[in-house]
Amino acid sequence: AVGKECRQQQQADGPDWFFISLFLRVNSCVQNKPLFQCQTIRNITYFLWYFLLFLTFDRAVSQKVVTQRQHLPFVSTFPKSPKFAYLCKHQAHTMLNVETIRKDFPILSRKVNGKPLVYFDNAATSQKPRRVIDTIVDYYTNYNANIHRGVHALSQEATDKYEQARAKIQKHFNAQHRHEIIMTSGTTHGINLVAHGFASILKKDDEIIVSALEHHSNIVPWQMLCERTGARLRVIPMNQDGELVMTAFEALLSSKTKLVFVNHISNALGTINPIEDIIKKAHKVGAAVLVDGAQACPHLKPDVQQLDVDFYVASAHKMCGPTGVGMLYGKKAWLDKLPPYQGGGEMIAEVTFEKTTYADLPHKFEAGTPNICGGIAFGAAIDYLNHIG
Repeated sequence: AVGKECRQQQQADGPDWFFISLFLRVNSCVQNKPLFQCQTIRNITYFLWYFLLFLTFDRAVSQKVVTQRQHLPFVSTFPKSPKFAYLCKHQAHTMLNVETIRKDFPILSRKVNGKPLVYFDNAATSQKPRRVIDTIVDYYTNYNANIHRGVHALSQEATDKYEQARAKIQKHFNAQHRHEIIMTSGTTHGINLVAHGFASILKKDDEIIVSALEHHSNIVPWQMLCERTGARLRVIPMNQDGELVMTAFEALLSSKTKLVFVNHISNALGTINPIEDIIKKAHKVGAAVLVDGAQACPHLKPDVQQLDVDFYVASAHKMCGPTGVGMLYGKKAWLDKLPPYQGGGEMIAEVTFEKTTYADLPHKFEAGTPNICGGIAFGAAIDYLNHIG
């Protein structure tokens, strides 16, 4: 009966919408039939149907079947998934030409097991467009040199390109100052930099709050920090829908809370956390907030000033950029307060055997020779993402 009804809609709206209509009706059945009261069976069923819907929707967009918002009845009625509906709206309005974009990525022209490569592992790392690859080749071919310390032509050119990339990152995330962008080796580096800094701030029985949605690599630095300082780690629980329990978060907050750490989008569930609300509530008790944007930045364009976030971290390699480079945004007041993470060249202003004076931001946190090529290519990746929309 469901199939017959959907076939009638297929004749009116086209073959792709047959599957979408079928999905919506089966989704309703899943929520009501006794067989699907088992959470494991429901999760498996949801995964299969969501996968089918994504394939169908992507095909519809690439063929320009979606031309008007009213062709998307499920956007406003999609059951219990406002976040998914938001992404569908965004994709419908963007109208990306999938085939043209595929041609931007040389690796997608190869075949695996005799078939064109289809790559779904972007949550681990994204592939690189020709623009980024050419930027890397151009650096090593034409102006490879160290930065911030040479007066010769190549060094000056490399320094200019590197700082231009920092400016692109600043503009992309809407940081107030360029020196609030710290170039790192990636998200993990940025998180550990902040954790190291808070070791000099935390006292025994102070509290750090993290969420139950965190990747294990986001838990370990805070456990280590608590071991060093005597602080306590508190965890925001999540419900069966994979969303943070905000009432529990509010109950955890107190004058003892010094830092709240959450991801913007979960790498495991894809949950988009209500970070604006989290930031506002944390600030009311005087706590700083660090947000892991590694999974969010390929899909969203965070405005750090609008969010009023204290720290925000991201990795280039998940944004079509190279591996081994990322960024930490920090409010100037906080970056001035935290001690340097590493000692070495570039992060010092003056050195004597009696005393060392640290360099100004951002160099205070950028000891040694950085990933120069990676930083410049990060800027190229930002350009590419903003170009395709």
